[in-house]
Amino acid sequence: MAARFQVTWLNSPEFKDWIQQVPDDVRKARCLKCHKTFALSNMGHRALKSHAKGAEHIRRYKDGAQFVNIASLFSNMKNETLHEVTSETPVNASSTISGFSKVIPECPKVVPGTLSSSELCNVVASPNNSTMKTFIINNMVMKAKIKWCLQTIMCHKSVRSASAYVVLLKTMFPDSQIAQQMQLQRTKIGYSILYGISRYFKDDLLSKLTALKCYTVGFDKSLNHVSQRTQMDTNVRFWDFDKSEVCIRYLISVFKSHYVG
Repeated sequence: MAARFQVTWLNSPEFKDWIQQVPDDVRKARCLKCHKTFALSNMGHRALKSHAKGAEHIRRYKDGAQFVNIASLFSNMKNETLHEVTSETPVNASSTISGFSKVIPECPKVVPGTLSSSELCNVVASPNNSTMKTFIINNMVMKAKIKWCLQTIMCHKSVRSASAYVVLLKTMFPDSQIAQQMQLQRTKIGYSILYGISRYFKDDLLSKLTALKCYTVGFDKSLNHVSQRTQMDTNVRFWDFDKSEVCIRYLISVFKSHYVG
């Protein structure tokens, strides 16, 4: 008989940080780090230990340990930060982050309740705050990766050549921590475009279409004669309220295989 989930595991120091009970199935458990549900079979708590030894779980657990909790970061620094901001003397601070320098302009006297998130980010970016520095660098590296993938699409580059350029950037800018931390192999570029960027634009398009009362769907006839026999690219034409203009966007490709039309 298959083992059942034990509530005591939720209080166990070995499992409580990542284990979760599956509401509709007592013979399964869910990992909060891997976002996966796995069967307990007849192993009981040994199934949890086996999952914890997996390579993916270990990697995600380490990544989670390095995750920056911005809310707690700001909460811990609240008293010191607000004291500096609300003081009569204007703040003029500067911080040096590996790879670039960030100068914080003079901050006028403000009320804590009206302090925006961007202003708060500027105030806490001090030389002694290494956690905030790490978050800023990682965020800028992620933006650089996304922009490079978009550049690959717009310039019709191959993923192999785009990956080679990333290596070249590291040698061209050895003093840039952002360039040194960019890890984009050809497979990662392809996966990022296919399962990340493309899904974002597709979901954005579908959300706009579902909010419209009417739109026009057509197909592209500008393909060569060989492709026209097996592939039909469809597009959609609609009024974009955000841009206040008529937009034509690619929707999907239909492959007709060997059908005779």
